[in-house]
Amino acid sequence: MQFPVLKTPRLALKPISYKDATALFNLLSQYEVCLYNNFSVLDNKAQAQDLIQQDLENSYNNIGIRYAINNSVDEFIGSCGVHEYNASCKTATIGYELDPKHWKNGFMIEALNYLLSYLFSDNCNFVVNKINANVLNLNSASINLLIKLGFVKCENNINNNDILQYQLTKNIWQNKTLYKNKKVI
Repeated sequence: MQFPVLKTPRLALKPISYKDATALFNLLSQYEVCLYNNFSVLDNKAQAQDLIQQDLENSYNNIGIRYAINNSVDEFIGSCGVHEYNASCKTATIGYELDPKHWKNGFMIEALNYLLSYLFSDNCNFVVNKINANVLNLNSASINLLIKLGFVKCENNINNNDILQYQLTKNIWQNKTLYKNKKVI
């Protein structure tokens, strides 16, 4: 199934492809990136190619999508997307990572705003009513990002005490978007 390129004012989110293998390896071989991620530091490019193969299979089966996040000069700076989709519950679980040299520039909130808008839209390849994000309790930057996006911490967390689950519903997203776009007279 084909997924669209999502363009923001400063970024292009493109469905991941094998041409991104070296850049994905460079990203996921950094300790700072993987410290808060759910997979260990990659040792070689073949592991990145394997991840991309899994992402492509997920896209083909319409159960996931990984987007390469490219900046205005078409440099790969991170990735984001759905790594788990449940059609019967209409839920998607997102994940994301960004090269540390691009941290604290607002790139990830910009990318995720567009990703969430797409996931909750009628144009999305998935029907999504709720989005989950799992985050390590020590990752305060990611927690703050999710809260800014409107995610709410779940009381019933994953079996691991170190991992917190946040959720965002389509209704909350639409109400937040309507409120943000509403002009006060």
